[in-house]
Amino acid sequence: MPLIGVSPDIVSNWSWDCRPRDSGATDGARERRADGAGRRQRFLESQRYIKSYSPGLDFARFGFSALVMMLIQPEKQALSMLEAFEQGVCGSPSILSCHLLSGSVDYLLSRRARY
Repeated sequence: MPLIGVSPDIVSNWSWDCRPRDSGATDGARERRADGAGRRQRFLESQRYIKSYSPGLDFARFGFSALVMMLIQPEKQALSMLEAFEQGVCGSPSILSCHLLSGSVDYLLSRRARY
């Protein structure tokens, strides 16, 4: 998909292989990059195509090497049960995400577990 309003020469040959390897570096370190990848990165940041940077955690080093996806179908839809479910999800640091689904299953949870 083309980037609207972006000159093709600025993103020419832009690929995952030429992205800066220090993308998690501080703003000062990124500003010092003078090569083409650094120029493209600064341009994409200035135009807000790049919204943020996030750390890539090594969950295995924390002892959580397995990614588990769970489909949850509550027995009841009572408000008290849903509130208890929400508190349980919010209180569990190993749960990465919780999605409300439509269909026969209500929730999809992803979490990290010890394996």
